[in-house]
Amino acid sequence: MGHFSRAPAGRQGGRLRHAPLTARLVALLVALPLVALGHAHLLATSPAASASLIAAPRSVTLSFNESVRLAVLKLESATDEVPLPVDRNAAPAKTVTVALPALKPGAYEVRWSAITVDDGHIVTGRFGFEWHLAPTTPP
Repeated sequence: MGHFSRAPAGRQGGRLRHAPLTARLVALLVALPLVALGHAHLLATSPAASASLIAAPRSVTLSFNESVRLAVLKLESATDEVPLPVDRNAAPAKTVTVALPALKPGAYEVRWSAITVDDGHIVTGRFGFEWHLAPTTPP
């Protein structure tokens, strides 16, 4: 009969026994940033963030890198909250445009939240713009 050597008691499998666990942890750590990259990101707005306009905007447009459903859209000035309709039954889209009522000159902040269609993650953000009357030149 052959003679087989055995690992000392308590060391059977040694490092190899932990290899599958280590591989799973490494895979998880590598995958986490990829999951974060999967959420929608706001690419552009109209009016642009921090824009200074000489006419009141007629709408607010949010452009994303992937399709979303708009959940909340708020427009606030220093003195008022401007009610904006949000169609929560609208089809998912990469670009969402909402008409604005007539706005008084001033600074405004847009706050929004949207649901990423692919994974249901909620993304939020805010940006501001201002509009003021164009200076008039004397005749």
